[in-house]
Amino acid sequence: MLEDAVILLWKVNDNKELEQIAFRDKDKAQLNTENWIVVKTLRSHLEDVYDICWVTDGNLMASATVDNTAIICLKPQLTHC
Repeated sequence: MLEDAVILLWKVNDNKELEQIAFRDKDKAQLNTENWIVVKTLRSHLEDVYDICWVTDGNLMASATVDNTAIICLKPQLTHC
């Protein structure tokens, strides 16, 4: 399966702990202001995904691929998408 056939759903990690930045002293750690984590990986498509669209209330997502197929998912069923 091609990597581009996968859809990753992300969310902001609300963890606001001090984060060490590479090559800086420990006393110069700074607040982690934005950190994203993957919450779901959708592997339903067989070809490259070129577009996704969410309904404004966030309960439906449609995805389309280069082979002219589309999949519509309900938010509660994203595990089966």
